[in-house]
Amino acid sequence: MKKILTLLILFGGAAAGLVAWQPWADETPTGPGVDRAIAETVGVRTLTDEITVRGELRRDQLHTITSATAGQVSGLAVEDGQTVKAGDPLFTIDGRQTVAVAGGFAFY
Repeated sequence: MKKILTLLILFGGAAAGLVAWQPWADETPTGPGVDRAIAETVGVRTLTDEITVRGELRRDQLHTITSATAGQVSGLAVEDGQTVKAGDPLFTIDGRQTVAVAGGFAFY
C-alpha cells in the first residue's frame, strides 16, 4: 500500500510539473489586448490610386425624339454612351405598315 501511495504521489507531481511547464506551448502567452509583432521583409512596389464604386448615373436633361413619319424602329445607328452630333442618324424606322394603311404600298 505504501508503494502505491508513493507511485501516485510521484505521478501526480510529474503531471503537475508537466502542466506547469507546458512544453507543447511554442510561445509565451500575451495579455489580453496585446498584439504580437510580425516581422516581414519589406520590398519596393508601385502603388496606384484606384477606387471601385457601385452606383447609378442619371443625366440632368432628357430629350424627346420625334419623327415626322410613323413606324417601328428597325435598327439603331448608335451604341450606348456614344457621342452624337446634330444631324447624325440615330435609328432607322420601318414605315411599311403606315404606307400600306394609306394605300400607297402593296405587300407581295
